Amino acid sequence: MGGQSALKVIVGETLRNLPSFIVLLLILALVIGIRMELNKTDVYDALRNELTGNPEFKDYVKENPRITYITAEILTASQQTPFFRDAKIGQWLLEYPSGFSAIYDSKTDSVVNKVKVETGPGDLLTKFMANEEYSAYAGIQPQVIKILPENLASLQGQISGLNEQNIGQYILSYPDRVIIYDYGNDTVVLDAPLQQALPQDFSQKLMAHNEIKPFAAQNPQIAIIDDALSQQIKTLDPTIGDAASVGLYALQYPTHLVIYDYATDTITAVIALQNGN
Repeated sequence: MGGQSALKVIVGETLRNLPSFIVLLLILALVIGIRMELNKTDVYDALRNELTGNPEFKDYVKENPRITYITAEILTASQQTPFFRDAKIGQWLLEYPSGFSAIYDSKTDSVVNKVKVETGPGDLLTKFMANEEYSAYAGIQPQVIKILPENLASLQGQISGLNEQNIGQYILSYPDRVIIYDYGNDTVVLDAPLQQALPQDFSQKLMAHNEIKPFAAQNPQIAIIDDALSQQIKTLDPTIGDAASVGLYALQYPTHLVIYDYATDTITAVIALQNGN
């Protein structure tokens, strides 16, 4: 108790010896700091109330999204990514545990952009592997993308021949091939070596980019990004944001990972790999 009293005396004497305007600034900073912490809760609760009344979020009212305020820095880092193309400073990025993400404008109570990542039922690969001709792929985890109306246009730019009839089916991207699997009917719709599944002008368009020239003599491993691979890439570069979106191409060279958006013919990211891994 004596120590606490002595500390109070020291603090009191210190404040009395400071110029009054500095004391005022210290008090103001304390009040602002407390108010900012309170405002975090206030803003979160206010947003949750708004989202509850918006039909775009009716399927997610029981989930707690991660909420990020979109700043100029976030927009600058994400300016090359389609998901953030129409985003503005002051809007909100909402990321739900179920895989639904949206950019939300609270001023107009409107959704600027949204995406839903679906990777399929739990027995998807077990059912697929039951087909004897694919038993050799047991133990190999492919990239999995469900073909949806929202991502069909983007995927059509990645895989030749996709159309509306493929909606609801799954793309299984293995290191050496791409398979389109109809889970409901347990049938393989497409089975093609990866290079064959690529658009015919893929290499020509890719090699026209200056970022690729240092790797021109190398043969990369190519995969279509699904949600799991997207998360892995984000562990390599936490600032990458939507530059590693589902449906884009990941090209792994010995020393670098390149993300390529064939549909817009854009290199969205080049990541140096530590120790070439």
